[in-house]
Amino acid sequence: MTRTAAPLALGVMTGLALAGACSPACGQAQSPPAEARSVQAGVYTAGQALEGAALFEQYCSRCHSREEYRSPRFREKWTSRTLRDLYAVVASTMPFDQPASLPLTRYAELVAFILQLNGFPPGDAQLEWDEEGLAAITIDPPP
Repeated sequence: MTRTAAPLALGVMTGLALAGACSPACGQAQSPPAEARSVQAGVYTAGQALEGAALFEQYCSRCHSREEYRSPRFREKWTSRTLRDLYAVVASTMPFDQPASLPLTRYAELVAFILQLNGFPPGDAQLEWDEEGLAAITIDPPP
């Protein structure tokens, strides 16, 4: 079964709103926190960015330009935030005419393309939807 981002939008927003509301006493096992790292460490693959470029042309280019995602305004908005923040916005609001309609892996490809547009290097491992993992990846100033 293909998971789409429709449940993601509600889940991410609810999760962000309730973060920290439950302690270990809630009966849920606590996993160790994800290791903090930077987008400079290569958190997506070149193949993902290539797929993301095709998706951008298909779904995003009607309303957005590549330059918009390389602009100082875009960089200022996202520097020091996490990939979870960026992923949540992209996955819950795009495409504009059908928000949250793509599979989660497709949103990861779009985020990989955005990272590539900003000069962040690719790595060996694919970017995956994992809320805790994405929350541990900081968007540093572009190189």
